[in-house]
Amino acid sequence: MPYKTIQQNFANGELNPKMQGRADVDMYYKSAQKMRDVVTTPYGGFVRRPGSTKLSELTEAYNESGTKNIKLVPFVFNNEQSYLLALTEGNIDVFGGDILLKTITSTSFTNDNIPGIKFAQTADSCIFVHEDFAPLKLLRQTNSGIPSLDEGATIEDGWLKAKSMGVPARLLTNFNLVASSSQSIEIAMEVKIPTDTSSPADFYFDNTNFGIQAAHNNGWQGNNALLVVRSIGAIPSGGASASVAITEETVFRLLLTRDTSGNFVFSYSTDGGDTYTQVYTFTNSNYTNISNLQPYINLTNSNIQVNLENTYIKVDNTLVWKYGYGGDWFLTSLPLQSVPKYDFNSTNPISGGVAATPDNIDGNVKITLGSSVSANLVGQYFEGNGGRVKITSQNGTVLTGYTEIGFYSNDTISAGSWTYTTSYEPVWSSTRGWPCSVTFHGGRLWFGGSKSRPQTVWGSKVGLFDKFDPTSGYDNDAIEFTLDTRDLNKITDIYSQKNLMIFTLGGEFVCASSFNEPLTPDNINAVLQTSNGSWGKTHPVDIEGTVMFIERKGQGLMAFAASENTTDIYSSANSSLINSHLIKSPVDIAVERNNLTQQTNYVYIVNEDGGMAVVNLLSSQGITGGYTLWKTKGKYKSVCVLPDDTYVAVERNTPSGYKLFLEKVDFNKLADSEEEVGINNSNTFTISRFANQTVDIYRNGAFYASATANNAGVITLPETITGAVTVGLAFRWLVQSNFLEIPQLGVGMSKKKRLATMTVRTLDTPELTVNGETQPGGEGIKDIEFYGIGDWDEKPTWIMQEKNPCKVNVMAVQMNVNFQVAGDEY
Repeated sequence: MPYKTIQQNFANGELNPKMQGRADVDMYYKSAQKMRDVVTTPYGGFVRRPGSTKLSELTEAYNESGTKNIKLVPFVFNNEQSYLLALTEGNIDVFGGDILLKTITSTSFTNDNIPGIKFAQTADSCIFVHEDFAPLKLLRQTNSGIPSLDEGATIEDGWLKAKSMGVPARLLTNFNLVASSSQSIEIAMEVKIPTDTSSPADFYFDNTNFGIQAAHNNGWQGNNALLVVRSIGAIPSGGASASVAITEETVFRLLLTRDTSGNFVFSYSTDGGDTYTQVYTFTNSNYTNISNLQPYINLTNSNIQVNLENTYIKVDNTLVWKYGYGGDWFLTSLPLQSVPKYDFNSTNPISGGVAATPDNIDGNVKITLGSSVSANLVGQYFEGNGGRVKITSQNGTVLTGYTEIGFYSNDTISAGSWTYTTSYEPVWSSTRGWPCSVTFHGGRLWFGGSKSRPQTVWGSKVGLFDKFDPTSGYDNDAIEFTLDTRDLNKITDIYSQKNLMIFTLGGEFVCASSFNEPLTPDNINAVLQTSNGSWGKTHPVDIEGTVMFIERKGQGLMAFAASENTTDIYSSANSSLINSHLIKSPVDIAVERNNLTQQTNYVYIVNEDGGMAVVNLLSSQGITGGYTLWKTKGKYKSVCVLPDDTYVAVERNTPSGYKLFLEKVDFNKLADSEEEVGINNSNTFTISRFANQTVDIYRNGAFYASATANNAGVITLPETITGAVTVGLAFRWLVQSNFLEIPQLGVGMSKKKRLATMTVRTLDTPELTVNGETQPGGEGIKDIEFYGIGDWDEKPTWIMQEKNPCKVNVMAVQMNVNFQVAGDEY
């Protein structure tokens, strides 16, 4: 008997296998049994997951998988200046514009402590904390050698121009290029050449003619551009130049490289990408060792322009000059000017052997002693006349401090009638451990928990991030308090939102003040809101005003938010209840807000096993958990989201051993870890890191072939070609439906059913495969028909996947299902 049904929504993503008997709930018909290497969209359908581009190798090779840890950290100064920090053992690699800017070494970063490092960034500084090392501060400093313009130059929308026709313009880099014979060099310049000028743009060096040049040579070579590499004394002849036709305002990207053997290669690109045509190769003994050459850019006409975003100099693949990326990075210990003290080894107070006279009964006081005390009392406590004073300074016979308990009088206290302590010591040290979590909130730097005081929170003085010892009791003074709970609640993280949030192993606390007043030493109060407990290996993230965190067993994603019409009562809910099988001891989490391609929010959760759960969350559209799972050839290790881009660190197996790679996630890519290769009249090329791996090859923006590299990384093409190809690790997506049930049969268990026909509505999908049958699609909205693709089964499903890699957008599925009724044969 036939039954027609339609699934128009996959918004709930991959359903927990434990839900395969729940055909009675609505979410059963908005999900699938498996959704691998796809992402759900805010429109209800799903698309193929993005591929990635290889940017950098982050580690040397190592022998055992999973033994190297890494943490990717965002550093966002503003939307135009954002950086990615890659923390590995002993190093911080700083990337800007997808280019390695600097590597900073630090013995504080060990392979064991990297997973537990917490961070907080504001303006030009990022603070790193861990219970095993003193807090560190990474500082971005602007470069004292900022490029300068002469009076004929201007910069508009990132393009260097001359102010008027015929007036020369120059940009001085205020930077000296230094490169030894063992270092490679890369000099790039991007130039826009109009058709109405004969003037050049140069990128070369003072006191030499060494560099590159682009010019329009109308009348000499026709309507063409002349691209040349400059040498000592003169432009090289013969193959040193290229004449290329100009159409409208053609943009040329020139590239001059030198390898470590002293060989120079000059090439150019006109496609706006990384496909270069080689022009000239040469050697020059004058540039074996380069010392103190000062580059500059020179224009001789207002119509020719240089794009400073893609004009740069690199040495050993490290960016050493680029306009707008000037500056340097420094890692130092956070200079803590005052550290609170704590009585770890309490001893009896010492009786004061001289008279003591306070000048006030409350607030800030001075206590004058009959004679000086030899012990250092700063940070210790004075008690007498019913009062208790924390000593903040000591000068001979005068003690200064503030009262924690006021005196009943300021009369002189006789010798032997007052006491002082000597056992208080700095709360953070190499002996007692260091802060475990960090955030900025309300003009203060906050630390949450330490190895020796796991339930204590410290807030700096307002605007003074290096002063943590309370000294005055005023509203802007430092804050210290300990969570007062029945059980030990070790702090796993602190988070700044509307209120200061404290996450612990046993529950979630909020520090809220009346009428949204700033937190002060007098009104600070941490109130337990929910008792889920949080996972210490990841940090909370914020989506649309809701804070998401991993619960304490590492098996669920929790949503923590203020209740309606209040800001001081919070509740939490498990947003992954029906998808919890996809969350497995996470090691990292990040949020891509308002994804530019799909216009939704994606939460990326990197699991310990190397898979990555991806969650589509858009509460304004009722989407609260479109979970899918991504896997790659290797292991995802960390994820980082900058304002417009998402990055992953991936462990991959290479012929020399395992390595960590930095890769950029890109919906325009169809393979993983892609890179571009130039081929000259050959049907083979070599990428050693792809040895014994299946790769997809793309040519002219389209899928060309799949191949398996041999054990040396040699890849064979179907034919001999000349040109550029893009190569990446192949992956194929798969979606398997829930068991097809018939409402008329109730649950329908033990009743045989058959998928007779199926129609899949797609958008811009070239082809689709269902249950092994492949049918063509096409541009725009297409309904792809499948017939006779199912057998009689008590638990029938369909499996949708791809044969060849292509863009996929599945919007809805309509199914005709035959089912058995009494007396039917099948």
